[in-house]
Amino acid sequence: MTKGTRVVVKREIYEWAIKESQKDFEEIKAKFNKIEDWIVQNSHPTFRQLEKLANYLKVPFGYMFLDKPPKTNVIDAEFRRIGDKIPNMSKSLKDTIYDMSRKQNWISEYRKVNGWNKVIPDSFSDLDKSDYFEFAKKAKDFLDLDEYWYNDFKDNRIAYNFLRDKIENKGMLVMQSGIVGTNTHRKLDINEFRGFMLYDDLAPLIFINTNDSQAGKIFTLIHEYIHILLREDDVFFDADLDNKLEKEVNSITAEFLMPKSHIETLWDEDDKSLNQIEKISKVFNVSKLSLAIRLRELGLI
Repeated sequence: MTKGTRVVVKREIYEWAIKESQKDFEEIKAKFNKIEDWIVQNSHPTFRQLEKLANYLKVPFGYMFLDKPPKTNVIDAEFRRIGDKIPNMSKSLKDTIYDMSRKQNWISEYRKVNGWNKVIPDSFSDLDKSDYFEFAKKAKDFLDLDEYWYNDFKDNRIAYNFLRDKIENKGMLVMQSGIVGTNTHRKLDINEFRGFMLYDDLAPLIFINTNDSQAGKIFTLIHEYIHILLREDDVFFDADLDNKLEKEVNSITAEFLMPKSHIETLWDEDDKSLNQIEKISKVFNVSKLSLAIRLRELGLI
């Protein structure tokens, strides 16, 4: 097939691709002035024009040759709802989830063929997640972490890599990026999400948005790790969500990273300055904001 060959594309494929792109149709028409004719089959694009359209709409080029639109509502159908509403995810986030889901499925199948067992012990299902202290302790024990592990690190980047290695050594997958796939022009928005987790018995997967700060990445990594132990998909990480499960996971994460008894030992009641908050936040490899929230929850400020 030459680049000048005209290509017949089904109307429903055009309609699907336009909807999937989340772009305004007038904007699309401004770039492709014949698209209305293509949709109603009055004319057809060249191979090269179709390539450009698929690239502009950010849909896989091969999908344009399908007889029926692909089933891209897997996220809506399979992943956890928040408040019984499906969040309006950006195309970049959706594409990243699809990409990670494909990788996870491949690794899960590979591990199944090679006789892997469940990565997470069933014993975690018996734990009371409202007992934050016990759950956090068990979560650290599973990673073979010493109670004062954080004392070995004065650099958040090194602490993050250490925790990531610990999690991966237990069979969990930790993927990270700040862009969609290999497209450097599609930066992942930290205001939309910091990370997510896709659960699978053989290949639970955590994704970290690397556009976050090092301290932020640490909190997200442990937050998603706790979700794995609970065997709960977490596609829409948002620490501010008014959601019981998220609050419990955040509380466990806070106890994991900033143990209550350790804070009480370090905290000087006579000095509630920002300098002390900054100093202690560095001890635990967390942000000043995370520590301040923890201190407030513990009634120390």
